[in-house]
Amino acid sequence: MKSYTFGYLFVRLNKALAIFTVLCGLGASGLLYLRDSFEVQSLAYVPNDTVPLRLQDLSNALDQTQSKINIGFKGTPTFQSQYSNSLDFQQLHGSLSIIGGEIHTAKTMLTKEFDDSVDTIRSKLLAHVNQLNASVAQPTPQAPSVSRPALSVNHPDQLFSQSLSKDDIDGRKAVFSTAVEFFRVLESAAEDPENKAVLSKTGSEVEGFANLLPVYVETDLDQNNSSETPETAPKKIFNAEKVAIQLGQLQSQVDEAITSSWSADDALEKATEIYTEESAKCRESEHQIRRVWRDFAVSVGESIAFAVVLAFALMVLADLTKAILDTAANGSIVASAYTIVRDDPVDYVPLDQLPPETPEEP
Repeated sequence: MKSYTFGYLFVRLNKALAIFTVLCGLGASGLLYLRDSFEVQSLAYVPNDTVPLRLQDLSNALDQTQSKINIGFKGTPTFQSQYSNSLDFQQLHGSLSIIGGEIHTAKTMLTKEFDDSVDTIRSKLLAHVNQLNASVAQPTPQAPSVSRPALSVNHPDQLFSQSLSKDDIDGRKAVFSTAVEFFRVLESAAEDPENKAVLSKTGSEVEGFANLLPVYVETDLDQNNSSETPETAPKKIFNAEKVAIQLGQLQSQVDEAITSSWSADDALEKATEIYTEESAKCRESEHQIRRVWRDFAVSVGESIAFAVVLAFALMVLADLTKAILDTAANGSIVASAYTIVRDDPVDYVPLDQLPPETPEEP
């Protein structure tokens, strides 16, 4: 009779083989995790030490600006010591937006009194021009819009940018000097005490703007009171209209000279540049890390599913093998019995022909 040793061994070890298969799947998942962990570490965003340095420069520039113009920034946010993820950079973006708005508000507040005074004077002059034009049946003249020239650049521990050149400082001082002299001439020619007071206050404000410029640069101011009169249609131009035009030009030049090229502007620009660069790197790093973990989850799912299916197949195959072995064993017993009967037949005696049993004596 055949022994079927390996078949019975397989049947006995089928549970152990199934468990071993599942453990192999889990082990493969662990190896995948180790591999992807190293890859994630290599892809992780490394915080740039330049970011907090640029933000510290911005904070210093804001402090210098507040002390120089005596205008406080409301709600200025505080910065973190490190920015390492997208959420941190989103908060930084909001902080930089708030600071930009505060700087713009400070510039507006700095020139508000000056602009209000000039607008008051110009409105009175234009009203007087309208009356004169009405008397000569001419249409109301409109003061031409003045485009503000773009200036560049500043000096250490000052309100203005460190890249502000000597020529820029000279030009701005010339603008302030011309404006002050112009307002002084108008003040001396004014007859209304109220107008005199407004002109005097406006001239003093311009002098205050001039004091905000770097004081250590010695320049030879070239005061030029001449101004180009824009081309207009042939008509009679009254002196009041000319003065209003000159006031508009001076207002534009003074506003541009005092509100451009601040050190806070430069610091904010540099902070925004480093924020844009580093936030893009951080987003790309997090995107790559999410891709790695997504691929890891798919690979682990496939490994475990394959191990489970293989273990189940082994269990089923073991059951089939056991059934076959049992059938083979039973068939061998029947065959052996048949062979014995065939080789050594036994005479059949009916029951009624058997001799009676004799009782045993006690």
